[in-house]
Amino acid sequence: MESQIDIIGKPFKRISAIVGKEMTKEEIKNVSTPFCSVFCTSSMIGIFMSHKKAWENVINNNDRYAMIMEDDCSLIPSFQEDLKKCIDELFLVDPEWDFLYLGCFGGCDRNPNEYDPIAKIQVILMSATTGKINPKKPNVYSFTPENPTGFHCYVVSQKCAKKLLKMLDKVSYHVDVAFIKYANNFNVYSCSKTLGYQYTNSENSTQTESFPIILNKILNNFECKKKISYSYYFSAPAFGISKYNVNFYLLFFTFNNYYCIK
Repeated sequence: MESQIDIIGKPFKRISAIVGKEMTKEEIKNVSTPFCSVFCTSSMIGIFMSHKKAWENVINNNDRYAMIMEDDCSLIPSFQEDLKKCIDELFLVDPEWDFLYLGCFGGCDRNPNEYDPIAKIQVILMSATTGKINPKKPNVYSFTPENPTGFHCYVVSQKCAKKLLKMLDKVSYHVDVAFIKYANNFNVYSCSKTLGYQYTNSENSTQTESFPIILNKILNNFECKKKISYSYYFSAPAFGISKYNVNFYLLFFTFNNYYCIK
């Protein structure tokens, strides 16, 4: 992030992340829902708590709005110019806006007809569990995303941060997915142009495992239109059992073997 200070254009404050693996079972139990204390991975819990810590900073600093970025966020060269256009427009069309994705993936295209196959699958799954964000009339530089994921780069209002700390008081799942359940309580937008990318794959994400190595190395070469590798999608945990991630690979091999045996 320090190497991108000229792109950001403003000084930033580093907030030390919470490492889920360093939390005791009692600490995890205290901050999580009963389901999550058993089935959420340590990384899911740590990331969720880290974003809550960032929201607390927004409130403690008395910031009207704040931009929050994860440390693997890569910004486009025209970041400042494009962000200004988007925010200036939002204050004109919706002075009470609460949350702005500067980059997201999944169900996060201005035109849902342009979703790639993996985004279409994600929208179907999330619509059945968390619901969708109610659409608003699209603007020139912003629109309402349908089922976005990714908290690597966003702007949040102090009012929104206060409400989120109450609504998401317990770790319940991936924080970006849990947010969608409550998103219709806020005025949520996404920049029409992606300003921040997260070049994520199975090797550099804290949430994934490298196994199966050969398959992941192959899938690292394939990305969705938002620059997320297919190896990440297949390796990201749906939930965890003990110290093991339950992801697409495990579910596929388990059910495939079940049907073969049957």
